[in-house]
Amino acid sequence: MPPVNDSERIACLYTESLPVAALVRAEPELAGRPLAVYRGRGGQARVVAAGSRAARAGVVPGMTVAQARSLAGDCLLRAHSPAAVRSALAELVEVARSFSPRVATSPEGPVYLGLQGLDRLYPSEQQLARRLRDAAGRAGLRVRVGIAGGLLAARLAACTATAVGVIAAGRERRSLAALPLSLLAGSSGVLDLCRTLGLERLGQLAALEPAEVMLRLGPPGLRLWHQARGEDLQPPSWQRLPERMIEQVDCEYPLALLEPLLLVLNRLCQRLARRLRARGLVAAELVLSLALEPEGRAEHLLRPAAACACPRTWLDLSRALLQRAPPRLPVTSVGLEAETLAQTPGQLELFGTGAAAPAGFPGLVARLAARLGEGRVGSVRPLDSHLPGCFELVPFPSPLQRGRGCARPGGGRWPALRALRPPCAVQVACAADGRPERITGGPWRGVIRRRGGPWRVVERWWSETDDERDYYEVELAGGPLLRLYHRRLADRWLADGIFG
Repeated sequence: MPPVNDSERIACLYTESLPVAALVRAEPELAGRPLAVYRGRGGQARVVAAGSRAARAGVVPGMTVAQARSLAGDCLLRAHSPAAVRSALAELVEVARSFSPRVATSPEGPVYLGLQGLDRLYPSEQQLARRLRDAAGRAGLRVRVGIAGGLLAARLAACTATAVGVIAAGRERRSLAALPLSLLAGSSGVLDLCRTLGLERLGQLAALEPAEVMLRLGPPGLRLWHQARGEDLQPPSWQRLPERMIEQVDCEYPLALLEPLLLVLNRLCQRLARRLRARGLVAAELVLSLALEPEGRAEHLLRPAAACACPRTWLDLSRALLQRAPPRLPVTSVGLEAETLAQTPGQLELFGTGAAAPAGFPGLVARLAARLGEGRVGSVRPLDSHLPGCFELVPFPSPLQRGRGCARPGGGRWPALRALRPPCAVQVACAADGRPERITGGPWRGVIRRRGGPWRVVERWWSETDDERDYYEVELAGGPLLRLYHRRLADRWLADGIFG
C-alpha cells in the first residue's frame, strides 16, 4: 500500500496505561498509589496494565497476579473495567472536539485531531500542546501530547515525550530516526528478523532501499519501512459529531387504538427519512416518545439491525414494540428522535458486475430483522465442528466486501454439496456387511452404482445419549449423487445433501 501524502498538522493525545488512567479518573483517591489492572479470574488472571509506581517496582503486563503481588506487596490490583475505559476515552474525545471538529480515535486509545485553521488561535504549536494537556488534566486524565505532520509521527512524538513533543514540519524522518524499532506496530516475526539483521532503530531501517526490504522482508517489512520513515499508510478517518434529528406531531384527538397511532407514526417516519436522505445521513437508533392523556410520557428505544434511513423498517419495529407493550393511556403527541450517522460511501470496481447500492443493503437487513425478530437474520457460516452440517448465523457483510476476493465457481472435480434442511428420510437395502446397495423408498429410488464411506461420527460422545452416524456418498444409477448417513442407535437412514 503506498504511503499517504498529507501535509496537515495533527495532534495526538496519548494516555499511558489507559485502563489504569480510567480507574484513577473514576476514583481520584487512587491517584499516587501503585496500581495495576488485571483481566481474568483465579490463576488465569493476568496483568494488562500497570501504573508508573507499579512499573518501577517491576510489575509489567503479562505476569500473573501472584507474581505482581510478590514483586510489589503494596500494589493495588483492580479488575479491568471496560465501562471506565469507554467513559475515559469518550471524555478525551470531547476534550479534542473542544479544540477542533476534526477528531479521530483508534482502538488502542490515542485520540487524534486535525490542526487545520488553529494557527490563528494558537500561533505556537508548543502553546497549543500545553493547552491540550491542561484540558485533559482538568478532565482527570494525564496525557502526553505530540504534534507532527501525520498520524504515526504524532503518536510517536507523544509516546516518547515527557509532557509535550512537537516535530517541526518536514523533519519527521530525521526526528524519528533514533527511536527504537519496537515502537512500531508490526508483526513480531518481522521485528525479530530486523533485530537478527542488526536493525534496532527506525533510521537504520529507513535508510535501506525499498526493493531490498521487499526482497528480504516481504510486504510486512515494506509496510514497516514506510512507518520507519514516518509515513502513514492510511489517511485519517475524521469522525463527525453525532447529531440528533427530531420529528414531532400533536394528535388532533387522543388515540386509544394501535392502528390510528401507526398511521400518524408512518407519516412521521416518512418526513424524518426524507430529512435524513437530504443530508446523506442514516439513523443508528431512534427514540419513540408518546405523550399520554391526561399526563405522563412513554419512551421506547428502536434499534434497527443496521443504520438506515428506511421508514418501513422503523414502522415495523414500532408496530412490533407497541403490540408487545401498548400505551396504558390514550396518546396525545408522538415524537421520533434519531441519532444520526454519516452514510458510509462505497467504492465500486471499475471492471466487474454491478453491486447493490451500499445504502440499500443495510436497509434490507434492518427490515428483515424487524419482521422476523432479532437474531434470525444473517449469513450462514460453518462451525469448526466434527459434526457435519453445524453452522451459525453471523452478520451480513456489505455488498462491496462480499464481492471482493470471491472465488468463481467451476473447474472443480466434484460439484457443490447442497444441504437438505431438514434431512429426508429414505429406506435403504444393505449388503451383509451393512453397506447400502439400493434405495427402496423416499424421494429417490434406484441401485447404488458407486459409494464412498463409511465415515463414522459420534454425536455428543461426552453424554450418555451419544449416537453414532455412518456417512456415505453414493451415486444412483441414472440418478443424483447423494450424501446419506445411518443413525445406528435409531437404525434410520437419512439424506442430508445432494451434489450438483
